[in-house]
Amino acid sequence: MNNEYQECPNCGSTEFLTVLNSYEVVSLVDGKWQIIRTELVNDDEDYVTCSECGEDVDFDISEQRGIITLRTPTP
Repeated sequence: MNNEYQECPNCGSTEFLTVLNSYEVVSLVDGKWQIIRTELVNDDEDYVTCSECGEDVDFDISEQRGIITLRTPTP
């Protein structure tokens, strides 16, 4: 199977970052950070940005079309 990476239409990068739907609550215990718990936030939307230029990717449309599609700004 040939894995062809899609590029950001804005800058050509093939790497993208996800914004996870969670965050960790931590405490400093005996001089080390320890995870106390993980809490979910905004669990109804996947969020992806280009790692180079920071443009927002439309996750659902990109998956439907099979190509990277940037979000259009809302007026």
